[in-house]
Amino acid sequence: MRKLLVEYAAHFGLERAAFVAFNDQLRRVALRQTTEMCDDVGLVAQRLWTSHHQPSGVPVEHRKELCSILNWALRTDAEASLAHAAVIVRGINTLLVGRRAAAAPVTAAAPVTWPRDGLTWRGGGLPDEHRWFFTVGRKFRVPQLLATSFGEDVADTFAYRAHDAPMPMPAVKWRVRVDPAGGKTFLRRCKHVNFVANSEVDDEKEFLFAAYSVFTVTSVTWSAEPTPATPHVIELEAAVDNKFEPDDLPLAPWC
Repeated sequence: MRKLLVEYAAHFGLERAAFVAFNDQLRRVALRQTTEMCDDVGLVAQRLWTSHHQPSGVPVEHRKELCSILNWALRTDAEASLAHAAVIVRGINTLLVGRRAAAAPVTAAAPVTWPRDGLTWRGGGLPDEHRWFFTVGRKFRVPQLLATSFGEDVADTFAYRAHDAPMPMPAVKWRVRVDPAGGKTFLRRCKHVNFVANSEVDDEKEFLFAAYSVFTVTSVTWSAEPTPATPHVIELEAAVDNKFEPDDLPLAPWC
């Protein structure tokens, strides 16, 4: 994590000390849970992913949470940062990828946390120059970890933030569907997504997809006035298993 943050600072010519201090702050978050640190690196990685802390003493556009810096490294393939990002992503993926779950059937005592009707939500901003990509029927991969939520209100909050930012963007709401039967049936369960139970922000009700997950656009509604109250609405259907999808699918320029 420290190497990733220092490389991010170097890439943008930012003060190294600010990101070393940010790393120390995140370490304190992880060290609060000593059992996790000793027993399960995946739980530690997931907790850090959800941390709300940001570096201080840097320009506003770089006051980002670790999740945003990690996704920046994934999206840009920044060579100096990617190797460090991959270590953190591998930790997170231990809790997201579930192809071996067939050996542990779902029971009342050990249920799978699954969205109602298979529907989750994501909110944010969508620059106009990327609208062309999202056409009905297009199948693509998202070159980052993709966070969605069980709560539509959470998506509304993120759309509001994007529209109210110093550099405001047109508001967009994503409706992301998985097979609703996946909560009980392994063969119909999306194999690269999971509910983030080990979170620093419990009220976000996060349902997190692994990096390079595959989606298909099923509907698009463009708003004449894309505000948080009347955003663009794009519906995506998640693939059941990334492993069996083509490797050369186009990459989303924004999501």
